[in-house]
Amino acid sequence: MSSATAYSGNVPQHYEQYLGPILFEPYAIELARRVPGSARSVLEVACGTGRVTRHLDQLLPPQAKLIATDLNSDMIRLARLVVFSPRIEWQEADGQSLPFADACFDVVLSQFGVMFFTDKLQAFREALRVLRPGGMFLFNTWDGYSTNPRAGLIMQVMQEELGADAPDFLSVGPYSFHNEAQIACLLEEAGFREISIRKVRHTGTFTDPDHLVSGFVDGSPLGSYLDRISRELRPRIRKKLLLALEQQNGLYGNTVPLCAIVVEAVR
Repeated sequence: MSSATAYSGNVPQHYEQYLGPILFEPYAIELARRVPGSARSVLEVACGTGRVTRHLDQLLPPQAKLIATDLNSDMIRLARLVVFSPRIEWQEADGQSLPFADACFDVVLSQFGVMFFTDKLQAFREALRVLRPGGMFLFNTWDGYSTNPRAGLIMQVMQEELGADAPDFLSVGPYSFHNEAQIACLLEEAGFREISIRKVRHTGTFTDPDHLVSGFVDGSPLGSYLDRISRELRPRIRKKLLLALEQQNGLYGNTVPLCAIVVEAVR
């Protein structure tokens, strides 16, 4: 399974309801706070359901321009509903081919979006192109399974249950782009300077393990993949995941250790 961007239908709702608060909110707050207060034009790429957009809208000065884009129309549709602000301009756009003029933004940022670009160098070049001289490119990407053990557990259960047929949407999508040397090289090749790369850890929490399971199974392409194999497979996987989470309870309780790579670069 390599359709890492197949977040359509009712997947965005489950993604926002379950994974949003647990995995994405801590980093959304932090990423938005990294935007310089002097920024007057900000472009968000791969905005998803608007987790970062909401915080940007609250933190940016009233006169600042804020455009939030995503390639996925269903994500944009939901983001419009959950983050209402007359200041935000929502637009469908491909981060690898941005429909904006050269040198028109002070900041380009993306929360957990760059790993989905098939041509990351081109995406970085596009970010450079639309930034003004001295502008900032800011993004984050998940670190590997060793520092994100809950995601690693999902893949372990999939491999135990499905073997060679286990879906690869995590390893080719969300958790696929964490080689820091590769990230730096691509940014340098694109033309960026003053590159800062650091690992940032947070801890997500949940009150019900089923919320985390629902997020990973129903809030991602995994559910539809399982349904295509067998309608009985989705509930079976959910049961196995809940049991696996219970077995990890002594280590983590109702927490989700999180580690992401946060990158800043200057044009």
